[in-house]
Amino acid sequence: MKDIKNDIIKIIQSITEIEISELTEKTPLLGDSAILDSMSLVELCVSLEDYANENGLQFDWTSNSTMSNSRSMFRNIGTLLEEFIRQNKDKS
Repeated sequence: MKDIKNDIIKIIQSITEIEISELTEKTPLLGDSAILDSMSLVELCVSLEDYANENGLQFDWTSNSTMSNSRSMFRNIGTLLEEFIRQNKDKS
C-alpha cells in the first residue's frame, strides 16, 4: 500500500507541479485552498484510471458524491488515498 500511496502522490505532484515535500494527506484537492482546478481534476482522474489499469487495479471516480465538498473522495489527498485503497483492498 505504501507504494500505491507514493505513486499517487507522485501523480498529483506531476499534475500540480507542487513539491512533494509540500503535499500532505491534508492538502485540499477541491474546495477552499484547493490545489486542483477543473482541468487538473480531470487530468488526475484519467491519470489514476491509467495507473490502476497498468497495475491490475481499479479506480471508479464516477459516484454521485465525487464532486461534493463534504463527501467527495477528492476533499484532500488523504481521502483520495483512502478511497483508492478501499477500492483495491482485495487486490493488494
